[in-house]
Amino acid sequence: MMSSSTAPPSRELDDAQLADAAAAAMSRVRGRTVRVIGLHRLDGGSARNAVARATARADDGTARSVIVKATLTADHDPTAPDVLKTSGFAREWMALTLLDRRITGSSGRARLLAADAETGLLVLDDLGGKGSTLVGPLTGRDASTAATALLGLADALGTLHAKTTGCSGEYARIARETLPHATVDRPSSSLPTFQRLAGTLVDRLGGTFDAAELAAVAVSGTTPVPGRY
Repeated sequence: MMSSSTAPPSRELDDAQLADAAAAAMSRVRGRTVRVIGLHRLDGGSARNAVARATARADDGTARSVIVKATLTADHDPTAPDVLKTSGFAREWMALTLLDRRITGSSGRARLLAADAETGLLVLDDLGGKGSTLVGPLTGRDASTAATALLGLADALGTLHAKTTGCSGEYARIARETLPHATVDRPSSSLPTFQRLAGTLVDRLGGTFDAAELAAVAVSGTTPVPGRY
């Protein structure tokens, strides 16, 4: 019997398969032939996702650096009715599509350039490899640097949620257009979750939470855009 901690079966996608699928997806979007070359894996051998940096070169000579990300879940099935519940790839695809429609201009985020449902693959803008993570600031000795990093994260998350408030109807439309076989559930109230989190914070840090404010936050945060996988 497989234990609950055992990773689900995964499939293999080699560099050539990733490049070919990404090229085909970008060619469909661009309406012209695009080659994906110089693919360099970034996933460290992950059994969950294949992630790579590559160059997408169109037949007109233009080129751009892209990030290719594909699910390695063996049972990936974009036609399954429950795909939005079981597939992190599908949820991220829908979330990125929604963000592209909601947020315009430069926002410091990676835009979705192309996707392939059958392969379970996304092609995104490459924001570069020099960005820092939270690991350094939070594990270092400088409390001010750690606080600045956390405030930056909070600001980014706040902007994301503000831009997607009240998006459940739009999200449902995107899902039905993109994954017509998928069942799109109505969002449920997030108030109980917020109440539990608030209770945990009060227990650990003290203070109080206003019940009306919690309810208002829960209403504004009811939006089915879980974007990670």
